[in-house]
Amino acid sequence: MVFTTFSEYGFVSKANATENITLRFHFQKSDGNYGALGIYAWKTGAAGTHYAFTSEDEYGKIATVSVSNTTTSINYLVTDKSWNKDYASDRVARWDAISAGYVDIYLVSGVSSSSVFTSTDGKTPVELISACIAGEDKVEAICTGSEENPDKERYVLKDYTHDEPVVVPLKSVTFTGTKATFTTEDKLDFTHVYRVFKLTEDKSANSSYALAKFDFNSDFFNDAYKYDGDDLGLTFTDTTTTFKVWAPTASNVEILVFADGQTTTIDETIPMTGGSVPEKGVWTAVSEDKSLIGKYYLYKVYFGESYNIAMDPYA
Repeated sequence: MVFTTFSEYGFVSKANATENITLRFHFQKSDGNYGALGIYAWKTGAAGTHYAFTSEDEYGKIATVSVSNTTTSINYLVTDKSWNKDYASDRVARWDAISAGYVDIYLVSGVSSSSVFTSTDGKTPVELISACIAGEDKVEAICTGSEENPDKERYVLKDYTHDEPVVVPLKSVTFTGTKATFTTEDKLDFTHVYRVFKLTEDKSANSSYALAKFDFNSDFFNDAYKYDGDDLGLTFTDTTTTFKVWAPTASNVEILVFADGQTTTIDETIPMTGGSVPEKGVWTAVSEDKSLIGKYYLYKVYFGESYNIAMDPYA
């Protein structure tokens, strides 16, 4: 469509033109060592451009990119100009079309996913980006910003291991910078799947959420699950065969026994026990069945309702 306007300077003809929107890449690196990293961004099928981090806030470094308001996705890498990348694979951020305003893309070093928020005024509320289990009664989350006096009722932790999600009562919610700490009334079950939610201001819907994963690099995890034994894998004596596998985040583990290495028919399923803090995350099964000799086996490792089939990493 073409529309016309008149001004005191004469006749003006103007076509409906696209406007630009501003993409802001927010990048957080826990060690604070950003070096020469920046953003390399490109539209699908087009050449890319390097964008330096030119500002920062309490979350981290910020790079700004201007694109047309018809754009609803952008491919990107966090890299320096020598292609030393923070994360090896290409990534993409997507959002619903906006006519004007801002798209804020939040990234965490070493993490493939991103969290995307759109606004007309450039103001991003405090939302959840990622979360981890950080203690027996503690979940920590990285957020877009900080809150001085957070409303505990706007944060909900749920256990998704059951048929229906179960709300886990929270004792407190505190912020240190952009890191939120959720302390629970009861101890968490490390074999369960948890998600933390932030509700809208009227508490009628979810505003953002994050899956609470284990932080395998945390002091808590190392203290709770570091196993110094040398007996993982398969060991046997004249009377028993012992299986041991380290799987601290599994909810259950079974051994699938096969007659040979070619068949997919399961001869026998052997349950395993353990896996908790007292066992340092080690699952164990002991069998006195001598007919196991010469057979093949795999582990069936459950994580809530899903499972993986795996070879013995210690065989």
